[in-house]
Amino acid sequence: MFFLKRNKGQSLIELILAIALGVIFIGVAAMVVAPILKINTETNEAKLGASWARELMENIRLWSEHDWHNLDESAVLRGEANQYHLSTSTEIFLLYTGDESMQIATTTYYRFFFLDNVCRTPSLVQGEAEDIVECGGVDPIDPSVLKVTVGYSWAPEYATKTFSTFVSRFRNRLTIQTDWSLGDGVTGPVSSTVGFATSSFIDATSTPGVFKIQGI
Repeated sequence: MFFLKRNKGQSLIELILAIALGVIFIGVAAMVVAPILKINTETNEAKLGASWARELMENIRLWSEHDWHNLDESAVLRGEANQYHLSTSTEIFLLYTGDESMQIATTTYYRFFFLDNVCRTPSLVQGEAEDIVECGGVDPIDPSVLKVTVGYSWAPEYATKTFSTFVSRFRNRLTIQTDWSLGDGVTGPVSSTVGFATSSFIDATSTPGVFKIQGI
């Protein structure tokens, strides 16, 4: 006759070992997954910050194209120490000093910009374009080009990141004048467009809108 012997002690030990192994596996998995989740969070924060900064750069470009004098040095001081941001809460952009903040979920983002003048090194070869250089020497300032630097960061632990580009004045407002009846002696800027500064041997008053050489 055969008898089956139940080994309860061995089953309890196996259960304890299984639980211990499970805890170890869960701990190892957590150690692997946690850095991945942190990297994903940092990547998303970097993408959002960079996207928001690029938006500011595009707004500056549009602002300068609308009116180049928006960037006059009398309104926007030059250099990294003079930081600004643009308000987009109205139909037109408004300039404010300091940085701008925005909070998404639990992260606070910051952005700002500053301007630098651009100088030109005279080309040694006739017909070639002059090189853009940093100002500070004897090279002349190019009044139609500015260097724009946008900075952005997010709280609480990341340093400010920056990127730069150049904006240029390529649109000029023209005045079409057909009436010269006011004659010479008019110096600009003026609100009336019916005269001019100087002339020699020109009759511009006898017939409005017509120049005549005197004596003919």
